Amino acid sequence: MEKKTSGSDSSLLAQKKDLLLQKLETFESTNRALRHLLREQHSREMDSLRILEQKDAPLKRLTDVEAENSRFLVKLQDKEREVNQLTSILENEKESSKTTVELSKVLEST
Repeated sequence: MEKKTSGSDSSLLAQKKDLLLQKLETFESTNRALRHLLREQHSREMDSLRILEQKDAPLKRLTDVEAENSRFLVKLQDKEREVNQLTSILENEKESSKTTVELSKVLEST
């Protein structure tokens, strides 16, 4: 036994079909918009990562330069100590030479 759909049933089915198609269209539109927003968000996140990497490079370079400056400062201080020691030795040699010259003069005069 076959069941025939009445005119009102068929009208109701057509309305439900139209409503379902509208909902499907709304879903597809929302899905496209969401995918677009997700791509934009991903792009912004990648840009942020690149910016962070670019920021980290100069900071690392600055840290390296500061460490190098510290090493140079230590070397400079060592050289200054060496210069002071050599200056002291030179002054002692001058005094010794002066004393020797004075003794020579005394010996010559005697």
